[in-house]
Amino acid sequence: GAIGDCTTDQFSVTAPGGVGSPVICGFNSGQHIIVDASDQCHKAAFTLSGSAAMRAWDIKVTQYKCSQEEG
Repeated sequence: GAIGDCTTDQFSVTAPGGVGSPVICGFNSGQHIIVDASDQCHKAAFTLSGSAAMRAWDIKVTQYKCSQEEG
């Protein structure tokens, strides 16, 4: 089947004028997505299946200066 495929719920971040995030799904606790910023708006894109399953998100957004080290 669909092992490794995002066949139901999906999440990604757009990056106008650049490369967006990969599409992720499943449990991603402790994971990070890094997207280059632009002057245009980035969008969090959610695709949800029609099921009545419980869903929860805890999303933290941090913006760094070009010369700033993460941390």
